Amino acid sequence: DSTYFVFAFSYTCPHCLNSIANLNQYENNGVADKVIGLAIRNEAYDKFKEYSTPEFTIIDCSNELLKLTSEFPTGYYIKNNYIQAIVKGELPCAVIFKEMIK
Repeated sequence: DSTYFVFAFSYTCPHCLNSIANLNQYENNGVADKVIGLAIRNEAYDKFKEYSTPEFTIIDCSNELLKLTSEFPTGYYIKNNYIQAIVKGELPCAVIFKEMIK
């Protein structure tokens, strides 16, 4: 009965970076039990860590991530082991997203 939000993103994408603050709210506001970021680690990672404070686990992926999506950012809301919603582009704040998935 768990819920997850999986966020596929790029360390250099401005829309992805703008989504981080909203994504940080998702666990605390009950959107998902667990938030997981997926990104391909590259030379931009150090700068990302310098300017961003993600409050979720980020898993470094190989180019295999591109088999999941080539559009960044893309978020997947998963409930009961099924994808219930896919969000492409900047993520809304937690309050708006909760309304979207009702």
